[in-house]
Amino acid sequence: MGVLVDLQFYKNRSYLLELGTFVFAAVLFAAIPAQTQLVQQYECDLLAEERPANQTEDDFCNSSKVTGRASNVLFNLQLGAVFPALLVVTYLGALSDAFGRKFAMITPVVGGLIQTAGYLLFSIFKFNINWMYVVHVLYGFTGTWAILLMAMFSALSDVTRHYPSVRAARFSTMEGALILGGCGGAMVGGWALEKYGFTVFFVASLVLMGLAGVLLCLFPESLPRDNRPPPPTWRSANVISVLCVFLRSSMLFFLGTAFALNVSVVAGWGSVNVLYVKHVFGWDEATVGYFTAAYAGLRGLGVLLVLPAVLHMLH
Repeated sequence: MGVLVDLQFYKNRSYLLELGTFVFAAVLFAAIPAQTQLVQQYECDLLAEERPANQTEDDFCNSSKVTGRASNVLFNLQLGAVFPALLVVTYLGALSDAFGRKFAMITPVVGGLIQTAGYLLFSIFKFNINWMYVVHVLYGFTGTWAILLMAMFSALSDVTRHYPSVRAARFSTMEGALILGGCGGAMVGGWALEKYGFTVFFVASLVLMGLAGVLLCLFPESLPRDNRPPPPTWRSANVISVLCVFLRSSMLFFLGTAFALNVSVVAGWGSVNVLYVKHVFGWDEATVGYFTAAYAGLRGLGVLLVLPAVLHMLH
């Protein structure tokens, strides 16, 4: 059975899921600190006339005045993506059941390309940052990384439907791709940002995001047409209808609430930690990248090692 599974693994090219996940995670974990520092530099430049004569530019950029303003801007930019995503994410998830997983995987990659291109142009032309709200709203309407991960794990369930004994192993492989991609992306991204600057960094990110899209396009559709329900209506699949379903079950309500809080913390931490360590420690871009990589690695170890141990003790 193991040999048959291995042959099927290559025959149906399902390994492209892990490769696409690895590349996407690398871009994601590298981009968040870079976007944060670009906004911080923008705010620092706006306030340059207020810099005291006895304060260096780096110290001023890492001051509470600049990081505070950058934090407010980043918070609003995040909201610009979150609210549109909340409106469409449940509907996009339902559409993936009707039209296949590739639809739900490619859509947020297109959004990622739009967002990365927006930051690339922003790093070159330094236009008014209010235009970046348009970029974030467009990204939000594509479902963001949340819908992509949902589609990837759903596709993984599809390709292992005839091999349930290896499903857990493939899920672990997917988690490993996320961890390795996140660690590698943050580490290399921080080094590249310090050495080559924002423009080169975002050009490279744009290329890698495109590569992730190509890998996912090459992945054969995993959901057979016979297993697809009719296309959902907006009335049945909008976020309010889904929340009503959650409210009918206490277990779903608590699970959903815990997941929402966890995602909120993770999403907000990415920007806050960058501003904090630069303000308190004055770290450069490479050190911030190494720190982000270490954080991602420790979270990964928690998922792969600590969580199974806790579950084993509970049982």
